[in-house]
Amino acid sequence: MERLGPFELVRGIAIGGMAEVHLAKVTGYGGFEKYVALKTIHPNYVEDDDFISMLIDEAKLAVQLVHPNIAQTFDLGRVGDTYYMSMEYIDGIDLAALLRAAERQNMRLPFEAAAYISRDVAAALDHAHSRCDPRGRPLGIVHRDVSPTNVMVSYEGLVKLVDFGIAKAASSVQRTNAGIIKGKLSYLSPEQALTQPLDGRSDIYAAGIVLYEMITGRPVHEHEDIEELIHLTRAGWVQPPHELRPDVPEELERIVLRALAPSPDDRYQQAGDLMIDLQRFLGQYARRYVAADLAALVNDLSSHRKKADPRELDAQISEIFERIDIGDIAHGGDSMFDENSIVMPKAELEEELEEVPRFGAYTLHEQLFESRLLTTHRVTVDGSGRELELKRFVSELAHHPEFPSQFNEELTRATRIHHPNLVEIVATGVHERVHYVVTELIRGLDLRRVLARQQPAPIAIALSLVGQLLDALVEIHHDGGVHGGLTPANLLVTPGGILKIVEHGTARALRGIVPPPLRTVPYLGPEAIDDGVADARGDVFGVAIIAWELITGRSLFDTSSRHTVVEQLRILDIAPPSTYNESCDPILDRVILAALSRFPNTRPSAAALRAELAEVAQMAGYDEITLGEVAAWVHA
Repeated sequence: MERLGPFELVRGIAIGGMAEVHLAKVTGYGGFEKYVALKTIHPNYVEDDDFISMLIDEAKLAVQLVHPNIAQTFDLGRVGDTYYMSMEYIDGIDLAALLRAAERQNMRLPFEAAAYISRDVAAALDHAHSRCDPRGRPLGIVHRDVSPTNVMVSYEGLVKLVDFGIAKAASSVQRTNAGIIKGKLSYLSPEQALTQPLDGRSDIYAAGIVLYEMITGRPVHEHEDIEELIHLTRAGWVQPPHELRPDVPEELERIVLRALAPSPDDRYQQAGDLMIDLQRFLGQYARRYVAADLAALVNDLSSHRKKADPRELDAQISEIFERIDIGDIAHGGDSMFDENSIVMPKAELEEELEEVPRFGAYTLHEQLFESRLLTTHRVTVDGSGRELELKRFVSELAHHPEFPSQFNEELTRATRIHHPNLVEIVATGVHERVHYVVTELIRGLDLRRVLARQQPAPIAIALSLVGQLLDALVEIHHDGGVHGGLTPANLLVTPGGILKIVEHGTARALRGIVPPPLRTVPYLGPEAIDDGVADARGDVFGVAIIAWELITGRSLFDTSSRHTVVEQLRILDIAPPSTYNESCDPILDRVILAALSRFPNTRPSAAALRAELAEVAQMAGYDEITLGEVAAWVHA
């Protein structure tokens, strides 16, 4: 199979004027596979320094956009002379294909479906338009190519706006000498057609065109002659939707015509305002319309529907993705919300929605944890029975000069990493000025409660747990990340004996903003005494403490006061584990004590420590252990 750097190219999806899109696979530990949409820039544009520079700048912004309605850009890279962007791979079809399918069946989309899709597009735009740099200055992100081919709808009813990060770069080379912009002319704003400077209101106009087309079945302007089409767009005249579809609700027509005001000053000034109006309309017109209803529509209209398995995509995918222009290249892939989900009956969902509060696309259930910085709830996704865990940070952090950028940086990095021993990050974002993280919900026992028994673990079980922990850390460190908050409380063991690391990304997002809890400080290493910030070797120190405590059944540090902790870390007089557990081999003593070195540079890496422990287990003759035996001991 052909490769491009770390990616295996499974098959081509589309070829456009500026790029090719492939279904690509990244493999990892234990047979783990992750599919992405991989866009490679054509070689003839590599020599265009302005294009490449703009592409890099835009991609740096795009990777910061983490929102349930934005198909995430993971990274921009280069292999040889080939530039690529890897993106979330969505299991669904684009809106253009959905509209064609409706047309083939002589129908138009229901008003509630059109409003629902447009609301989510507006939510995505609002998130992008409101992004700021660490100093609070707007980044000025504009999509520039909001059109049906860049709106994906998953088979689970999730709406995703795609192609952030390339539209501006593409527009820089999509002009003729006469100044006429090539591409999807039917979706330009008047100011875009006039080649004037653009802001977020241009995207709002384009979103209005998309809504108009869903309502009426045709774009605002259509003409075979390009010059006439440009003229109509610049003039800004719009035929009222009710003239094409008499039963259009008056409020929905008002919303679409306001979005399509010729002058930017007369439109919605913020995409969030458009989103709110569409939500209000849905509340009045179809209060119970949820993702499951949109999913049913998409599946009904998609006769070629196949259950999501990228390895078995058939030739019909070409119909969905084949485009003639870079802006038209759509994506598909693993929806972050739809893996292994079970559809909840609509009546059951409606009953539940009446009883519990909501947070964005999530229904809140019981509170699991609360601190001065965040609260954690069990949640379910709208239209799905899948249970997840939602962490919401206190709103005050949104105003901190460093937190928003650190949150984006660390959670974007953490979301890229998938490993059986890491709690999966499903989504991250900001809703109503509250930063949040959604992860899989793990039912298990944390090691803090296990260690509280003060019972030494059998060496084979301790090595199994520490080995699983190190396997995940190797993956994190290989990606350039650091956990920065390893403690027994952040390690859960499932009923199946699998260890899961939690709080990956969130601990680092708070670095330098708030001091770590006192019980966390020892696990960061002596080098973190002053600022509470750990690096990869600090993670190794934390693993070694956990190994020592599992084997001995004792706490290595007295955390009754900060002064006591600091003094212990400075002295670092640690007895070998065999002092308290005679079954601990002297070789294992040496390996653990080396990882507990005062000096970070003398500690092994996570990968080296993993290899050394595996060698010790073999040399010392520790029995192999099953996950079932690990679970039996942990959950005893």
